[in-house]
Amino acid sequence: MADNELFKDIFIYNQTYKIDCRGKNKTKYMLPRRRSNTKIIASIIVICFLSVSLNQYAVSSEPLNDSIPLCYGFILPNAILDNKTLENQIFCKIRHLVNDLLREDISVFWTSSNMTINVSKINNGKIEENLLFEKGSFIVPFTGVDIVDLKIIAIVCDYNQSSEIEQNNNAKTPVYLLKEQISFDGYDLSNVKILNFMNFLTCGESWYVDVAFKCGFLNYDFVYNDNTSKKLEDSDYNLLIWPGYDLYYPSLFAALEIILDFPTRRNRAIRDFVGKGGGFVGSCQAVFMAARGMKPLPAYPSILTQYPNLPSIGLLSISDIVTASGLAITKDLEQEILDKNHPVVYGVDHYLTGGFLIHGPKIIKIGESVNVIANFKNDSYLDGTPSIVSNNFGDGKVVLFSPHSEIRDPDTGPKFWDGETTGTYNGKKLITNAFYYTTAQGEAELGASEPRNLSFIADVWDKTRDLSDLLNEQEDIFGEIEADIDESIENVADIIDRIYSILETIEQIGIEQNVDPAEIKDILYYGGNKYLLYCFDLIKIYLENTSTAIQTIEKIYPLLEDDADFIEQLEQLKFNLSIKIGKIQEILSTSAKKLRDIENILETYRKHQLFRKFMEKIVKKISHDIEIQTEYAFQLMPGGYFNSLKFLRHHWYNYETSILI
Repeated sequence: MADNELFKDIFIYNQTYKIDCRGKNKTKYMLPRRRSNTKIIASIIVICFLSVSLNQYAVSSEPLNDSIPLCYGFILPNAILDNKTLENQIFCKIRHLVNDLLREDISVFWTSSNMTINVSKINNGKIEENLLFEKGSFIVPFTGVDIVDLKIIAIVCDYNQSSEIEQNNNAKTPVYLLKEQISFDGYDLSNVKILNFMNFLTCGESWYVDVAFKCGFLNYDFVYNDNTSKKLEDSDYNLLIWPGYDLYYPSLFAALEIILDFPTRRNRAIRDFVGKGGGFVGSCQAVFMAARGMKPLPAYPSILTQYPNLPSIGLLSISDIVTASGLAITKDLEQEILDKNHPVVYGVDHYLTGGFLIHGPKIIKIGESVNVIANFKNDSYLDGTPSIVSNNFGDGKVVLFSPHSEIRDPDTGPKFWDGETTGTYNGKKLITNAFYYTTAQGEAELGASEPRNLSFIADVWDKTRDLSDLLNEQEDIFGEIEADIDESIENVADIIDRIYSILETIEQIGIEQNVDPAEIKDILYYGGNKYLLYCFDLIKIYLENTSTAIQTIEKIYPLLEDDADFIEQLEQLKFNLSIKIGKIQEILSTSAKKLRDIENILETYRKHQLFRKFMEKIVKKISHDIEIQTEYAFQLMPGGYFNSLKFLRHHWYNYETSILI
């Protein structure tokens, strides 16, 4: 028995492995273990070549039996840690890992009850008996199919040890080896494919995109109002997101949309999509639109929420709730979890803080089919009313957040709240749980029963643990695209600086005219300039990450240039990126021109004493005109980055698997 840092309790053999293809009439061979010494590698290659050529020797595999430690898959915990910063990092890494596996058509199960099982933690090797795993943990079972199990092991290795294609790999993903055959209740997760709805009233797309970006939900697209029916009918999306209000418009516009705009075709398409099994997740305006009624308008009969094929006008009526207009409450809202077993609150403590209303909904009536997950508490207007609800609509599932839960997490919360913060923000947990829940198969009894020798896993891990020495060449295959991205990054930075400069000038004018500081602040953030700056900052981040991703693609190119599928998909990626970056440049150019126009007239307004009238006009122009450009940009980026990262990870995982066969 040899010592091994990763698996201290298993046998390591210095021989070529033959993989047992159970139930198949063929045998595949793994390559010998890599050695840093080139002479040893050369000798092994010669020996393998001679062995195959002469066909003299058969290489035996280690049979499955009780004397050799077995593993039935991996389990990823849903831990709640005292160190919330570390917990946030690990949480995001686990979601990235799960989503990578799902995109590779690998089964991942989501447990719906606490489990006490025997496991062994990687880097430890010690069997931990009867270790408790909270509901919401992820189980990745082995399949017994060699090519699939090899890929599972290679991907998990990248997250638990070191990834050659990721820049920031500090937070190692905790992984446990499943040491016993088990059955459990849980959800069979689907590869989440998101369509984000937009119209002239919606806002907050970037908050949802930010959650997707940080947690690896890379199948993400946008649809504007009029194209919704076509997009849903011609695609394989399984989740529709409806975000909140545009901060520029008062809540009255929600009622006006219902009265003046009867988008029956759009609503029919959304009802059909959810009724046939699609997921629907939304906040704020989405709660109004998904309801069957909104005061002071009359409520539709609840039968509309029970029969998806019935027509609906104005409201979507996919949730049996009635709403009233809320207040602009920009404080931390306390919520009490009522249904602690609901998947949306897996991994969350008993109480929630964070998530404010911006003229958002107050749910005043719920039907029998609606599940109230959490209630507001300790607020004079909202106390006791539902804050998070879910229900089924036909074969689909709906999750609605009355407050903006998608905003309030450790990453984004401080950007939108200047006051004192309390408690723990759970924004990403709630939203990503809703993504998984609304797209998963129904709860069922599941299991892990296909074993692998731990020696098999250790050898695969050893071969794929560090392949960074193979990435020492870089082909310049993106050329002008990289240059255009660099130029766009500089232009975004310039736009951000210009907006800050304009706001500082307005503040100086207010001080010169002895305007109340509170009034100045109110004007400066009229229409959500914080949100606007946040959006541009995100666009800059997406551009920077796109640049990093394509540079890494250039490093793996020499390893895969003979792969026809890789080359074909690479050309398509380059074409799509070129189109997106070209449009981004046009949008940034338009935004810069609008800001220059504002700068030119700002000094003229300095001479006027009617501060509020003129300054509000300037700030409205920034908030509205530039925000429209930002929305256009968000329909292009982060798509470029997400697609680049998906392409990179998919082909790298395929390469890692190929060297094991």
